[in-house]
Amino acid sequence: MIRIYYRVSTDKQDFDMQQKAVKDLCSVKNIDYSSCIIYQDFGISGTIADRPAYQRLLSEIVSFDTIICYEVSRLWRDLEEQSRATKSLISKNVNIISVADGEIKTLTDTLFADIKGSVNQFEARRLKERINAGIAAKKAKVAQGLDTWNYRGPDKKKRKTDGYKAEQERRRQLKKAIL
Repeated sequence: MIRIYYRVSTDKQDFDMQQKAVKDLCSVKNIDYSSCIIYQDFGISGTIADRPAYQRLLSEIVSFDTIICYEVSRLWRDLEEQSRATKSLISKNVNIISVADGEIKTLTDTLFADIKGSVNQFEARRLKERINAGIAAKKAKVAQGLDTWNYRGPDKKKRKTDGYKAEQERRRQLKKAIL
């Protein structure tokens, strides 16, 4: 069985670019995309292992299945989770194919994936630091009376809700088109 995993971190992103690249890869490898099982996590960081579709993927995978993703960072941005999951998947002879990173099916492949995973984890941590530094700088300006803080509470929640609803509708339409 071929299982395809997509993930985006924010409500401002969609799966379109990942999906096109994966469909192109399937075409090159003579894989019938419509017969693949699709898993999608929307608006969840790869640093979090407790993602609904990711956990479902791991629970449903069986020996000799194949996982296709756009990039390994879509599956993992946490090196420990990547190591744990990769070890488990390879022990089941599961082939992991990434459009951007190639295949992970041997011990040597895992070495390169671990190196890339270290970079992905570092990048995620660095992004979090930059966001926190930006928030601290904004709060300092507000405390000095040089700026105002609009909190973006209700607006942010509304955007996330609207984006989530739009993505859910897009998925429903996509499923209808496939069936």
